[in-house]
Amino acid sequence: MKLTGKILSTIFFCIMATGFFSCKASDENPYNLPVITITSEKLPEEENNNDFITKPVSEAVKKAKLTWGEVDNSPDPYYKECTISVLNANSTKLIDQAKAEVKVRGNWTTNYPKKGLRIKFDKNHKQNILGLNDGEKFRNWVLLASYKDWSFSRDITGHTLGKLISPDYYSTDSTLVELMQTMNILAFMF
Repeated sequence: MKLTGKILSTIFFCIMATGFFSCKASDENPYNLPVITITSEKLPEEENNNDFITKPVSEAVKKAKLTWGEVDNSPDPYYKECTISVLNANSTKLIDQAKAEVKVRGNWTTNYPKKGLRIKFDKNHKQNILGLNDGEKFRNWVLLASYKDWSFSRDITGHTLGKLISPDYYSTDSTLVELMQTMNILAFMF
């Protein structure tokens, strides 16, 4: 009986994913997803310009690891100045090098190799990303990593079903994106 339930739920999610995400792929963007590019500067004291994304672990996780006898000397999540560019699925540039700060977000998920990010735009330059939230501009945006959801369907299915079942109540907007990270190398701090 348990196997039948797993098969049925797998079929359900495949049907849902096909309905939500079926699209024609192009050569430039094989997955036909919007692309968010984060460009950061490599500072002289950093080994790699990705350090602010790959190394931080939340304080709560480090405390939990101590109870298991494991010491984690990873830095706490911190903001780093970056520029953000956004292309829609048709490769049309929607945001071109907007200044923002980016940091790892979450608690236990900061321990995973793929981490969620928080983008904080300049307070005088709020942005709308991909027409989400009825095109309204916000200062803060969240990129969920969905590291434990290899199908990438749980979050988006939950958000979509929430809107369908209870349209009078708030349910966040969401969309799948491809995240790119590039770097510039600086000789001095900026």
